[in-house]
Amino acid sequence: MKMNNWNKVALSEICDLIAGFAFKSKDFGDYDSKVIKITHITPPSVDMDNLGGVDISKYNAAKLEKFIAKAGDYVLAMTGATIGKIGRIEHGSAYINQRVLLFRPRQNVDKEFLYYALQQYEFGQYITSHADSESAQPNISAGTIGKYQIILPPMEIQKRIGTLLRAYDEKRENNRKIN
Repeated sequence: MKMNNWNKVALSEICDLIAGFAFKSKDFGDYDSKVIKITHITPPSVDMDNLGGVDISKYNAAKLEKFIAKAGDYVLAMTGATIGKIGRIEHGSAYINQRVLLFRPRQNVDKEFLYYALQQYEFGQYITSHADSESAQPNISAGTIGKYQIILPPMEIQKRIGTLLRAYDEKRENNRKIN
């Protein structure tokens, strides 16, 4: 669907959606390789200062490369009472644990624009209405999230929107710290 040169597209067409790795609980402890769990997603950010570690020697490190989230990336909770919450990684890097979804926008998408597009009420409603709630806790798959449709303006407009909203967020955060 075209709207004034703006395309309506599924997330899976413009973004790689990477569901976290299922590390074994027995491998967690006081290790240098850190892991983001759902509890670390504290919108609008990810609490990178209180991550637990995992014994990475128990795994094939090369195969785990795709599960590393870095500063500027953002993740989403795919299960539980906080399903759909999104946090941006402001500093550092860490592996993503199972039931955490990492967004990797492709070249035709501005990372900031997509982050703010996913903050919209409509996306939250989509998550809520498409979650499987027949189990003890709601769950949603990366495949279902990938079907969500967003309106994607041309790159120049994406960059303007993303830059403006990011500046607004930074100003608000600075004011919060001052107060």
